Amino acid sequence: MEITAIIRKRGRKWVVMSKDGKVLGEHDTKGDAEKQLQAIEISKHSKKVKKSSVDAVVSAMVGAGNIELAKRVLVAFNATDANVEAKKLINKMNQLSGLLEKAKAGSETAKKLQDAINTTKKQLADLKKKSIG
Repeated sequence: MEITAIIRKRGRKWVVMSKDGKVLGEHDTKGDAEKQLQAIEISKHSKKVKKSSVDAVVSAMVGAGNIELAKRVLVAFNATDANVEAKKLINKMNQLSGLLEKAKAGSETAKKLQDAINTTKKQLADLKKKSIG
């Protein structure tokens, strides 16, 4: 198997780079950089993977809170119409998560943001059921 990307440490960031030096992503942890590398490998073999498998992987990633990797996988698989809607929901969840990190723990704002995240997760799950069934 041909290596198409590598991970390098730059300052405090872990950088995923193509073999020709193009930056493909920057991460705070080596683990996140490795996850991106996994997504790249998955995308190289995307023609061999069924759509339902991709949806299952993306749903698992979102359920585990790895929204960034889920977005990368969807992009890598040239998202279908259902996945375009899923990408929108994932982007929304990502934005809400960013706001939640800034909100004061236990505050009313934090509670409302968490409720919105949970609602968005449910919408994503419903979309998945609708696109499969």
